[in-house]
Amino acid sequence: MPVVLNLNHITVPPLFGIDPTDFIENKAFSFASSLKKERLLNPWQYLKICPRNNFIYGIADQTIS
Repeated sequence: MPVVLNLNHITVPPLFGIDPTDFIENKAFSFASSLKKERLLNPWQYLKICPRNNFIYGIADQTIS
């Protein structure tokens, strides 16, 4: 498979595991949309929820073309 260097056409995006604490404290990045949960003030907090019921929360980059 050829390597695609255009960021708007990523075929195999990297997957990173992070500690979201610094992102939450610094109010890093803006979000186009997120799930609605009353207790969560910042979408980065989804990454601190323990996986259950076959759900693992994640953050994805929105590519605008």
